[in-house]
Amino acid sequence: MQKTAEEMATDIVQAAEVEILTNLVDPSYREPLRVDPAMLETMTDKGLLRVIHGTEVEIARQQALRARAIATLNERPGRSSTVPTELALTLSTTEGAAKRLVEHAETLTTRLPETLLAMEHGTIDWHKAVKICDATSWLDDENARSADRILAGRLTGKSASAIRRAAGKLAEKLDTEGFALRSKVRRAERKVTLVHRGMGTAALVSELPVERAAAIYRRIDTAARELNTRTEKRTLDQLRADVFTNLCLGKPAQSGPASRNLRLRHPAHSGRTDHRTRRSRSVGHPVHKGNCLRSKNSASTSQRRHRNQPAVPNHLDQASLARRPEQANVAEQT
Repeated sequence: MQKTAEEMATDIVQAAEVEILTNLVDPSYREPLRVDPAMLETMTDKGLLRVIHGTEVEIARQQALRARAIATLNERPGRSSTVPTELALTLSTTEGAAKRLVEHAETLTTRLPETLLAMEHGTIDWHKAVKICDATSWLDDENARSADRILAGRLTGKSASAIRRAAGKLAEKLDTEGFALRSKVRRAERKVTLVHRGMGTAALVSELPVERAAAIYRRIDTAARELNTRTEKRTLDQLRADVFTNLCLGKPAQSGPASRNLRLRHPAHSGRTDHRTRRSRSVGHPVHKGNCLRSKNSASTSQRRHRNQPAVPNHLDQASLARRPEQANVAEQT
């Protein structure tokens, strides 16, 4: 069967696409990716995805080259003290950011050569490599290189968060005593900072011992869920923010026209909420004793699901963290 002119044109475009995209994911491929933007409109969805992946691979390789260049410049005699300033001017960034670039470049070229090699192969980019640098920064050189070798085969297809968690857990296993000491220092450096976000908002960022942070969140979340009635228009996130604001300003945690008679009835360590009587309490109606008993003894699926819903994220188990605060992994802090 003879092909139409349109089908022949499509075959030609797809053949050119295959030729351009050949070996994009091959670690030995070193030629820069060049694709005419005019061809993007004619490419298939699979071809476009391969172009996107190919650009990410090329970006990672160029970032690895930049790291080597920064480290080489920093190693030259008499240049180490001036390199951050020169980088800040060259890259139009702050001197603090330039210093971090130098530190990470030095770490990759001296302590984490396998991670740098993974960047050169396009397996991970700079952002993911920095996660490994930060998670292993407190290890000595020998343990850092051990972690680097172990992680080398576990990086493919992992997100930055997954890489950070894996590197943090591995660092803890390699130096348990050092991890405990670092945790003690980090807990002593607790603080609260104000970060302006623009558009009329700001963020309060607190660095606290993990069991205390979990207890605070639990109290805020419990009060917010008490306020989350059927007539409440605010979202649960907005309720948490309002409760947090009121507590910090010394006002009652519960606020709003629908909660003027509401009192926080659950202790901070309890994540349970009385499902059937929540609405009655929130609007100020009396709760009969029989209703309370029926609610308490009810074994309905909805009640069990509500009571078993965690009031804090699953990875912040307050009870276990309070028993073993030294086990709170600092790598979990993002």
